[in-house]
Amino acid sequence: MTRAQMAPNYFGDKNMKLLQTTLMTFVFGAQMLMAGSAPMMRTRCNEDSLDVGPATERTEWSAKCGHITADERQFSLFDGGKGRSRPLHPLYGKEDLSEIWIAPVDRNAPCNVPGGMTVVAFCTSSCYTPEQELLFPEGFVEIKKAKDDVLTHVMTLRDNSTLESLNLIAMPVESYTEEIRPNWQDIRLFKMKSGGELKVTRNHPIVDEFGVVKTADKFKVGESLIHYLNGLDPIESIQEKSYFGKVYNLAPDTRLPTANVVVAQGYLNGSSYFQNDGVDLQNRELLRRTIPDALAH
Repeated sequence: MTRAQMAPNYFGDKNMKLLQTTLMTFVFGAQMLMAGSAPMMRTRCNEDSLDVGPATERTEWSAKCGHITADERQFSLFDGGKGRSRPLHPLYGKEDLSEIWIAPVDRNAPCNVPGGMTVVAFCTSSCYTPEQELLFPEGFVEIKKAKDDVLTHVMTLRDNSTLESLNLIAMPVESYTEEIRPNWQDIRLFKMKSGGELKVTRNHPIVDEFGVVKTADKFKVGESLIHYLNGLDPIESIQEKSYFGKVYNLAPDTRLPTANVVVAQGYLNGSSYFQNDGVDLQNRELLRRTIPDALAH
């Protein structure tokens, strides 16, 4: 089956929407992404989450079979000529996303696709190294230990939170993710003025000083992260690290954007929701400042 037979209209002609992970997991050139990209807003990537090796194999299989273009393959696997530490992979399903199909993760597999199934999005994930501590009702717990102990709730922001008033609530954990085998990861180590540190993959979503969720690779020295107790904490240095091992993540059992903001190492981070179902909310303000009384109507 050819690309023309497989792909819905939004992959071709003047409606083309190539999907990537820079500020948003699924944008291929921010100028090419329209805010109302419905297929991206409703993706079901959490149901087809892949580690690095299987994700690469899926993308190579899709390219071999003509389901994605050469440009889409290139962007899914490489960033500026360098292989992505967290490659994208095509998600297959019905165009209305009422069903998904788990496609092969072997580039040599036959190019057979069930009727009605097509490429509906590209997916990726963001993760923590195992020693990073998230805030649970029990206190700060390393993400690997929380996963091993199957902690059932995680602390997230309440919907009424503002930059001046961060309120937390315990939310059920929908799922934990752990890579099947260790892999080399590109990691950013943030060192803060207060002495705090945060270590995450480059495409991990973090809340910035303006209440906007953006990926870790977009932060610069001198900008600030938000500490859940102490407010803004300036970034003193950012180190690029290579890490060999497994990475971990979790997803709260909610689709409310604010309730998908968790506390990691004391700082506000986005859950995997902002890489998948809530990708369209990245680079948008989630936390507003309190409106002064003089301006309230």
